Amino acid sequence: MGGGDIRDAAEKGWRAIESMRKALLVVVRIPYDIAKTVTSGIPLFSKILKAIGRRDLLRMYFYFNSRLHTLGFYEMITPEDELGEMTREEAPAWVRELIGLVNSMRHVDLSH
Repeated sequence: MGGGDIRDAAEKGWRAIESMRKALLVVVRIPYDIAKTVTSGIPLFSKILKAIGRRDLLRMYFYFNSRLHTLGFYEMITPEDELGEMTREEAPAWVRELIGLVNSMRHVDLSH
């Protein structure tokens, strides 16, 4: 896989992670206009994961934000072999965990 391919995979992996962050907020009745923002959406996402005892997923979210998104795609600093592991194994596993959370929280209403 060439450098451009893995960088593109890193950005697509980050897009999947961000989509799941927003999906978790939307499923608990947070309006999409709030969920999609960095200033409101990320703090709400953090509060929810902390409240349900999933700080591990929160730590991985910020790990992906740094290593995959910022340093991997934009700065091209994260080594390609590390990006490959993140895009093939770590990010998909995280997304699967979030899918499980989204499904389990369908009846939660945090709209207030």
